[in-house]
Amino acid sequence: MKTSELQARMKAKPQEYAKESAQEEQAENVQNNPHPIEQLIARVFSARNAAHREHLKVKGAGSFAQHMALGDFYDEIVDAIDSIIETDQGMYGLIGDFSIEDVKPTNFAKFVRDEAIWIETNRDKFSKCAATLALVDDLTAIYLKTAYKLTNLA
Repeated sequence: MKTSELQARMKAKPQEYAKESAQEEQAENVQNNPHPIEQLIARVFSARNAAHREHLKVKGAGSFAQHMALGDFYDEIVDAIDSIIETDQGMYGLIGDFSIEDVKPTNFAKFVRDEAIWIETNRDKFSKCAATLALVDDLTAIYLKTAYKLTNLA
């Protein structure tokens, strides 16, 4: 139902359409302005896909260390984001939808460090739940540990 139609019907029978209007508004809001936790989830899945792609194509000096660091990274962040989602949903209910962007970083160590900085910068926007935020801190540690490995061990 279009917004103008809904507004006209709401004037005639406001109580009948209040719930429908709120649901439509919420759906529009999620599409146009995803909640920060949905942004986090999308970014983690994008990083996971990029890490797996990079993991499969590394070669040359230090490639075994890179291969292992990237494999650990994409395995660990999937488990970490799953725990974050389930914990947050336990407190607040189901999350909204999100889109996964296809990222192809040219310097993966820098990419992972930059993502860790973004997570740390936005940490308090993701949730008000202390348990969720503790898990976000664990996720940040995975990113930073991987940046260390890719920079110093590969």
